[in-house]
Amino acid sequence: MSTHSHHSDGSDGGSSHFPPGFTDIEFYLDESDATHRGCHKFLPRHDEEIAVEIGDNLYIEKEHDDLWCEGINLRTKKRGIFPTAYATDLSLMGDAPKVKYFVSFLGSIEIGQHNGHDILCKAIKKVRTDEQKDAPLNLSCLEIDENGVKVSERKKLSLLKNLQENEHVFLLKNITFCGILPSNDKYMGFITKHPVCMKFACHVFLASNSARPIVEAIGGALSRFHQEFLTVVYPVEDIYFE
Repeated sequence: MSTHSHHSDGSDGGSSHFPPGFTDIEFYLDESDATHRGCHKFLPRHDEEIAVEIGDNLYIEKEHDDLWCEGINLRTKKRGIFPTAYATDLSLMGDAPKVKYFVSFLGSIEIGQHNGHDILCKAIKKVRTDEQKDAPLNLSCLEIDENGVKVSERKKLSLLKNLQENEHVFLLKNITFCGILPSNDKYMGFITKHPVCMKFACHVFLASNSARPIVEAIGGALSRFHQEFLTVVYPVEDIYFE
């Protein structure tokens, strides 16, 4: 077997799923973050390869055209490459995971309106400017499903300790707008309304690559939510279009 030139830090020209500044990402993840599961046993023969056992929970960062992939074995906390065919995509199984993205949470800021690209961009730029003066970035996991967006802040701990999280769930009914910063699409944000008061806030994140897929995932969840809402409140047979 030939020697492979892939590197789990993205140095082959690809890029990681994780935002800048997190090189030892395996210690921020637990087995619930799995995207794939080992379906065959793989024994490594080169330094950059990692072992896979049947049933291992895996997090795949990047799949290459030569049918190898970069990822993390969440059982062993080892990061490296292994054949794509040795892992089953959980999204193709009945127990498909929620859509997850790892980003840096930059902060939240109160704003005066519930939507609009101009409002969103101003908020992102303000938070980004303030963030440059503050402490190192925190890694967060965005989980998007039919209920809302869960933001879980991950704190790195030793292998012998449990993963700690601070998390908050934003219900879809309270999310009023989302989008990216056009001048740098790694920055994104979404606007929420306060569940009781007439107040609005923008929550800002930094992705490793373009944040468009994240915004599209949130937008898709919002579209499905509002369509279901209209179907329940205004049944099709009761709606008349001129």
